[in-house]
Amino acid sequence: MIENEQYAGSDTVHRVEVDEPVREVACGQDHTLLVTESGRVLSCGWGADGQTGRGDFNASWQPRPVVGDVEGEVIVQVVGAADCALALSASGEVFGWGNSEYGQLGLVTDEPQLSVARRLPLSIGLVRDIASAGTMCAAVTEAGEVHVWGYGLLGKGPELETATTPAQIPPALFGRNAFSPESRAVSVTAGLYHLAVTTNTGDLFTWGHNQQGTLGLGHTEDRLFPLRVSIPAKVTKAACGVDHMVALCREHF
Repeated sequence: MIENEQYAGSDTVHRVEVDEPVREVACGQDHTLLVTESGRVLSCGWGADGQTGRGDFNASWQPRPVVGDVEGEVIVQVVGAADCALALSASGEVFGWGNSEYGQLGLVTDEPQLSVARRLPLSIGLVRDIASAGTMCAAVTEAGEVHVWGYGLLGKGPELETATTPAQIPPALFGRNAFSPESRAVSVTAGLYHLAVTTNTGDLFTWGHNQQGTLGLGHTEDRLFPLRVSIPAKVTKAACGVDHMVALCREHF
């Protein structure tokens, strides 16, 4: 840290002082979330929608603990592409805070913003991966099921645009059929307006808004259901930007 330096808009890489090692970091639209080795969640940045989870709506440059139901929990993952944040505990429970204008946190609040972390009673079993887009949330369970909620192109067609409780996307849309009965989702990631799921077979499925060809489907039309991306390799991990994606792959053997 450099005394009296202006950090807003700085093009210099700075070291952020934290009181224990950090094992994961997630950048939202205007804030940052960190998970420490002991499983604590810290945050800093813009807090007007409660996305820093520190009990207020103030902005702060200094990382401080998120408060509420995550306190005392061992958190292993934090996500939030915009200003709705989700956290996943080692025991498979999901916590949320921040923007809920689109029903993302409707299970625990009727308010449009939530400034403290709350355990979300999703009732979908143990969760292994989570994602939070601009208005949509998603979770992958230990059973390999994909559940979505919030508002937008959720992946279940035109009949489901809004959901405050998780709705399961049929496993068949992620490749489970008579020829591949063991196919299941293992991870999910989100951009601002789209979602992507990777399966244990190395396939990548995407849906949502498709500006600039974000979904990798060879066109720019929005998609209401998950569709498989044609990649001549096994996908091991995917990452979503605002209007582009990257997939980490390995060759078929």
